[in-house]
Parts: sequence; structure tokens; C-alpha cells
Amino acid sequence: MKKILLVTVRADIGGGPIHVNELIEGIDHDSFKLFLGCPFEGYMYDECWKNSSRIRGLVKIPYRSFSLRYFLHLKAFVKRHKIDIVHSHGKGAGVYSRLLRLTSKKVIVIHTFHGIGNVTEEGFFNKIKNVYTERLLKRFTKLFISVSLGERKLAVDVLGIKKENVRLIYNGVRDYSLINKVNAPKRVVMFTRYSYEKNMELAYNILKKVNPNIIFCWVGDGEEFKRFKRLKSDDNVKNLIMIGFDNSPQKYLTEGSIYLSTSRHEGLPLSLLEAESSGVPIVATNVVGNNEVVTEGYNGFLFDSNNPQKAASKIEQLYFDSSLYLKISQNAREDYLARFTREKMVVETEKLYYEFS
Repeated sequence: MKKILLVTVRADIGGGPIHVNELIEGIDHDSFKLFLGCPFEGYMYDECWKNSSRIRGLVKIPYRSFSLRYFLHLKAFVKRHKIDIVHSHGKGAGVYSRLLRLTSKKVIVIHTFHGIGNVTEEGFFNKIKNVYTERLLKRFTKLFISVSLGERKLAVDVLGIKKENVRLIYNGVRDYSLINKVNAPKRVVMFTRYSYEKNMELAYNILKKVNPNIIFCWVGDGEEFKRFKRLKSDDNVKNLIMIGFDNSPQKYLTEGSIYLSTSRHEGLPLSLLEAESSGVPIVATNVVGNNEVVTEGYNGFLFDSNNPQKAASKIEQLYFDSSLYLKISQNAREDYLARFTREKMVVETEKLYYEFS
């Protein structure tokens, strides 16, 4: 039975930790023993993971930072438990995993990107640092997993990774179609962080252009939450509900909802897949990740970030045209079942693990 160590420097709400959790919940535990390296600082998932019978052992690493001390703990943990495969998730975790390979030739390292845009779009000097760090670390990686074709292309073109060394496995999410949908109002929903990547200025601009009878519901928090709260009050905006943090935001994907994404870049956004699983049409920026989920006019609509009026128009079209809404909703659900179920993602990941058995 192969021993797999999953590594993440996050245990809060976000695409990477959710993805890791879906693997923990879905992987065949009769075939693989799972171990986990993650933060223990009271974030959402760390308590869940500490109490999980599916995890055979835990080792602490800091939240979104590198520590030589904790790396040495991780190295000792790998040796003590005779780990066969280290599977890291995201940029920070990838530093730990590749250094493990550098210091232990027996360890096989698989690395999943969760948004290469985070590596390439953080300012000129950070971009240079991040790109060259990845170019250096790639030689200590047996295989890379990209969660979208767009991300795979970036890995090859920007990071210089050989195409045959990057496998495509789409993100997958559990089925949220059974959420209570009785008497739910129509509204535009966003799961977000108030950060540069999510571009909430654009979301606010779209809101101001839409019919004021259409309610917007923003679920999430972040460094700019209070600023937008003040902006909402100063502008006397009546059609915006700011929920703040919620550890189960999927309950807002009710019947009649439209999902909006204004992201500047993505890997393959789980929130869009969750929306699809509930049959919720999507209006999203035409960026890597988003444009691999959304097919224009089929399961939603795409718009350029410099064209918020198109987003506003498509939201109104979906809101007021019930036959169009129903068609897009059914297509979204079918697309989820065909491409983005948790079961499909887990099976494809297990196949990679079997390759090294």
C-alpha cells in the first residue's frame, strides 16, 4: 500500500485547501495511506483534518511561509513514515516538496498548480523571482498536475516545463444539486476574497450598471471588506448584501441565482464548478480558468474586464428571460456531470499514484 503525503501551506477557505480536502474524502483508503502536512493555527480545515480517520499522520508546517525548522520536521516525518509520494498543492507547498526531493532521492514529488497566474502576475520583481524559483525547482519534480488547459500552457510557455511532464486533471467538486431551492429569490451570487486577484472594484462597477431590482450577494471577507462596506453605505446601495465569511457558502447557490466572477486570473475556479453543480448560470471574466469552464452562450457568458456593460447586460438577460435562464441552467448542470465531479478528479489522481506503484 503506497503512502502519500499531501502538503499545503493553507488550511483556510480557498481553492487549494478545498481541493486537498476533496482528495482526502475521496481517495480509496484501501489502496493508499494518506498523510498530511498543513498549518495548525485554528483555520477551518485544520480541526477537520486533525480529527479525520482518513489521515494516518499529521505534521505541522507554517501558514503561507517557509521555515527551515519545520522543513526539518517534515523531512524527519517523511523518513519515519517511509513516504513514497509527496503531493504538494500550490506555490508555497511546492517549495517544501521539492526541497524534500533534493535531500531524499527516494521520494517521488508530484506538484499541483493552483493558479499559475499567482506566480506570473504579482508585479515585475515578484514575477521574476517566482518564475525563476519555479524554473529551478522543476528539476526536482517527477510530475506536474495542471487543473486547466490554460494553466498547462502557462506551465510550458512561462515556466519551461516539458509538455509531457504536465498532466491535466480538472478540478472536481461534490454535488451541490440537493441544496434546498424552495422559494429562493433571484439574485447574483459571488464567493470571493476582497483582494486584488478577485477584482471587487469591477464587481462593484457591474452592480452599479445593473437594474437596481436585482440583488447582489457577496459571500467572503478580506483586506478590503470594510472599505466596500463603507462604500456601500456612502453610495446608499440598496441591492447589495455583504455576507462576510461563511464556511458553507454553497447554500447561497439557490434556484434563480446567477454566479458572477470578476477574477483577474484563476487556475480552475471551484466556485464556478459548484455553481454548475447546482445548475446556476455563470457570468465571468474571460481569463484563464474561467474561460475553460464557461462556453459562451452554453452554460454562461464571458466578458472582458474592460467591458463591465456586457456583464451587466448578460445578468439582466438571464434575470428577465426565464426560457434562456432555464436552458443555460440545464446546460451548466450537464457540463458539471460530464467534466467536474469529485469522483472523476479523484480517479484521475489515483491513476497517477498507481503509475509509481
